[in-house]
Amino acid sequence: MERQSKKLMRSKTDQIHLWQLSLTLLIWTPSKRHWTKIIFVSLFFTETPTNPFLHCVDIKLVSELCHQNGALVFIDGTFATPVNQKALTLGADIVVNSGTKFIAGHNDVISGCVSGPEELIAQFCKFHHLNGGVLGPHAAYMVLRGMKTLHLRVQYQNSLALLMAQFLEEHPKSSIVHIRTYKMYFDVYESFRTMIEG
Repeated sequence: MERQSKKLMRSKTDQIHLWQLSLTLLIWTPSKRHWTKIIFVSLFFTETPTNPFLHCVDIKLVSELCHQNGALVFIDGTFATPVNQKALTLGADIVVNSGTKFIAGHNDVISGCVSGPEELIAQFCKFHHLNGGVLGPHAAYMVLRGMKTLHLRVQYQNSLALLMAQFLEEHPKSSIVHIRTYKMYFDVYESFRTMIEG
């Protein structure tokens, strides 16, 4: 069991900033006079949109670049929720969401979920069987209860956030408003490519 866990857990991480993503993936090589793709990763993991500034990653572009170089794409879609973002349809391999926050929605359960194709989820199951806990029946029921109203709650939050952004933009003590659907949002193009609402 220990040997299998070490095999599944060994990893090295590098952090890149989203605004440096294109510089990280493509580096000019003067001696060869062309752009060289530089990806030394087997896994690209990001949250999108980011919290708290709501920067959005172009999931489709990142997925294409990573897949060309044999890397998997994991997206943390917690902040967007499955209502606002369909990362798997944009090319991501795995999507993780916190069930504790929006999905369950009542601040009374600790849970999470992993979504993706069956062959990749099977790898998670191996690791989970060796190391992980299981969501109890009552907690699972509370997550299902929250899922029934998820779309209504998120749609209401989206409309309320827009009203708040409009109010704050006109307020004399506000200097910048971060909301992806609002006209002042600098990353609005990327957000419309990756998000459905919100």
